[in-house]
Amino acid sequence: MQVILLLIPLVLGTAWGRVARFDNYTVYRLTPKTDEQVLKLRQLETSGLNFDFWQSPSFKNAPVDLMVPPHRHAQFAELIQALQIDTKQIIDNVQRLIDDSTPASKSGEFGWTSYHRLDENRLWRMTRKPYGDCIGVDPNRNWGFHWNEGGTSGPCEEIYPGPEPFSEVETRSLSEYITSIHENLVGYLAIHSYSQLLLIPYGYSNAHVENYAELTLAGRCKMKFSAVVLITALAVASANIVRYDNYKVYRMLPTTEEQLSRLRELERTSIEYNFWKSPVARNVPVDVMVPPNMEEHFQGLVHRLQIRAIPYITDVQTLIDEGNVKTKSGRFGWNEYYNVDEVKGGADQNPCSETYAGPEPFSEIETRTLSQYIGTIQHELVGYLAFHSYSQLLLIPYGHTYEHLDNYEELMAIGNKASTSLSQRYGTEYIVGAIPDVISAVVSAHVARYDNYKVYRMFPNTESQLKALRQLEDTTVDFDFWRGPSAKNASVEIMVAPHKEPHFHELMDELKLVATPYIPNVQSLIDETNRKNMKTNRFGWNAYYDCAE
Repeated sequence: MQVILLLIPLVLGTAWGRVARFDNYTVYRLTPKTDEQVLKLRQLETSGLNFDFWQSPSFKNAPVDLMVPPHRHAQFAELIQALQIDTKQIIDNVQRLIDDSTPASKSGEFGWTSYHRLDENRLWRMTRKPYGDCIGVDPNRNWGFHWNEGGTSGPCEEIYPGPEPFSEVETRSLSEYITSIHENLVGYLAIHSYSQLLLIPYGYSNAHVENYAELTLAGRCKMKFSAVVLITALAVASANIVRYDNYKVYRMLPTTEEQLSRLRELERTSIEYNFWKSPVARNVPVDVMVPPNMEEHFQGLVHRLQIRAIPYITDVQTLIDEGNVKTKSGRFGWNEYYNVDEVKGGADQNPCSETYAGPEPFSEIETRTLSQYIGTIQHELVGYLAFHSYSQLLLIPYGHTYEHLDNYEELMAIGNKASTSLSQRYGTEYIVGAIPDVISAVVSAHVARYDNYKVYRMFPNTESQLKALRQLEDTTVDFDFWRGPSAKNASVEIMVAPHKEPHFHELMDELKLVATPYIPNVQSLIDETNRKNMKTNRFGWNAYYDCAE
């Protein structure tokens, strides 16, 4: 059966107001040859000086394009001379280039060589059908499904839905075409030029589609991809298996706030590096996978940060290739896999691994002797503390499961007080929590569950609230930010575990923020999603794998 994924580009946005001019503005192309030159250009980009970077500095030998206003030419020349960067002029007058562009002809032709200038409203978003003294209908709101039920307006407004559903030839023709191919259609994507949003229906109501939780989780899966990668992944039905030949994983230990801040910024902005273990606090390890073509750039980065990067995995693909599979045929997939009782959590069966559990329980004389001693004093024992030399963590059992001890809340309270005292006395920061919550070391045989986890939505309206939420996102492991704090009056969404509810509400009271429950039970939403129909082997919008699968 032919499968069709419809991609519909729709232009949104309108250019209003006085048209800017760029007389005698010049565009230069720079080619940095050293890490120091790359760093200086990055500093220049964020310096606030009136230079417009058309192509940002990324790594050595990668071109950097920037536009220089006429009153900055002398300063720019001094900077280039000081940095000794290869420079050439690629546009001598930006305004002349704009003026030379060909406007749309009176004949009505429109294309790559015949188009509107910016001052002629090139970003027009409406149709062209006259309605009284005004022109056009918003095609997004002209469809028949729940027409004119939300977010609408009257003629002359940008969001005018039209006098009736499908009043416009554009939406009517597209609807008829979709109806003709509906049996082969698996999805509909509308590509807009405005903002960086992945939007899920509906727009006319606060109600959610039936598979809303699945779509939300898919959108929030911790993967980094560009829009091009996203569209390619959706539009291509088959592809080669991804390989990681000569990819390395480095382990770093940030010891200063500056190192921690730079690593967080790198994780947030880079798509070249894959953070296996994110930067959460000082003296907590950070693991990063580095592709071979970024090796030189990465080494320059850690050199500038004065942080030691130890190769943790020298070749990711080799590790994958050497992995043990279940079947003799060497295949591993949806029909050939390990049973639940064959999977153990938090430990490795490789004798060379740091987490090797041994050939059998108590195979080591140290653990066997200690266990026997504990057995002799068990009736007098009130607690057991294991001191490790690695990292600054106060960890609470268990490590093999996400379930908590009966006195978990009591231990958390003790741990938080200890962490606060250690910070006040010695300036060291300790993270407190159950082992899987803190270091994600559990490779459990069952899928993690989110029973009674809630998602709260809030709107910070002051700079102090915004700053506090950003700091909380950067430092906490207690809450999962589904939508991070970006600007005042922009919504923030946080998932809160049931045992973290009291602490969360204390924080909200302290910040004077109103937190409204947005999703009352995350697990209920997950359970309501449809999963792939294995008997028919169908796969589509209503039959698919969960993120955890």
